[in-house]
Amino acid sequence: MVATLIPLIRSVDRHIEAVAAEIPAAQLLRTVPGIGAYRSSLIVAETWPIQGFAKPAHPVALGAPLTTPAL
Repeated sequence: MVATLIPLIRSVDRHIEAVAAEIPAAQLLRTVPGIGAYRSSLIVAETWPIQGFAKPAHPVALGAPLTTPAL
């Protein structure tokens, strides 16, 4: 089963790389260490268009927890 999945995973990885290469914002995000094709595409998909956020802090809040964990 694993042997069957490996070629499929590689194919999806190549497709993600190709899509990310066509998106200027994803290309820019990939200059950040640790951000690859998948993460840059995910960030663009969740925040685009950036003009839709009323304040600069709003996109930052996407990565923050909704509640503060109890100590």
